Amino acid sequence: LLNQLLPPPLRSTNLFRFYPDDFSWSSILSQASTPSLMGGVQVFWVTQVDRIKKADFEAFASYCSRPSSESYFIFEADELHNSHPLLKLAESFGKHVHMERQDKEEGLNLMRAKLKRFGKTMTRDAWQILEERLGASGRLMDMALDQLMLYSDGPTIGEETIGKLAQEFLHYEPFD
Repeated sequence: LLNQLLPPPLRSTNLFRFYPDDFSWSSILSQASTPSLMGGVQVFWVTQVDRIKKADFEAFASYCSRPSSESYFIFEADELHNSHPLLKLAESFGKHVHMERQDKEEGLNLMRAKLKRFGKTMTRDAWQILEERLGASGRLMDMALDQLMLYSDGPTIGEETIGKLAQEFLHYEPFD
């Protein structure tokens, strides 16, 4: 996602991840407005944005009118209603990437690029199994791909790697 949203010279970042439970606009925006002591750009990744109250985005809207050139924000949510203030802000000041609505081929190209960055490849049969088992959901396929990249021993992920991962790690007991 960073590769898609940030130009190459800015990808060396100080990444900060926030969740709704420990979220404070005042502290985050204060940090975003202050240059990093470690140098480089700051990326603030906010997860489960749909749990943040819509009215709370007024402070961020104010920040967007005079943003720091060294700070970037990534907001992640399962789904946001079309009237959500963050979508309007993204339209005016940023970029909105909806993973499920992306063209299937574009999503697969992003996943192939991820594999390449990690020095891995995946066989055509493995891609097909992954797509069939996960209902062609780009989000689920991307999460599974992360698991497969960590689990696979060699540079090529094949159908046997997927089967082995499923057999060894995806056991469900009656009370799970």
